[in-house]
Amino acid sequence: MRPEAQLSTYGARMALQVRLPRGFDYDPGDGHPLALRLVCLNSVDGTTPMRMLLGWYRFVCANGLAVGTTRCEWRLVHREGMMPADVTPLLQAGLELAEHHSRRR
Repeated sequence: MRPEAQLSTYGARMALQVRLPRGFDYDPGDGHPLALRLVCLNSVDGTTPMRMLLGWYRFVCANGLAVGTTRCEWRLVHREGMMPADVTPLLQAGLELAEHHSRRR
């Protein structure tokens, strides 16, 4: 897995992407596989909800433009006391979908 994190200038907003193992990649037939990624977005000040997305994405341009399909999405208003276990249901559901899809190929 290869995590990539981005922070705004003063750290108020965060974007984290984790590319899951290549065994989960999906090639739609054009020779350019889509990678299964977990994307997390959050803001410290609560101006945006915490969002987690799990899906297959491919970057198509150096400016960050991506195409793909989101299979699981989770939103939660930013609050104190959030624990890693709070995101476990999304990860479990998304990985089950990915495994099911991988078996069908």
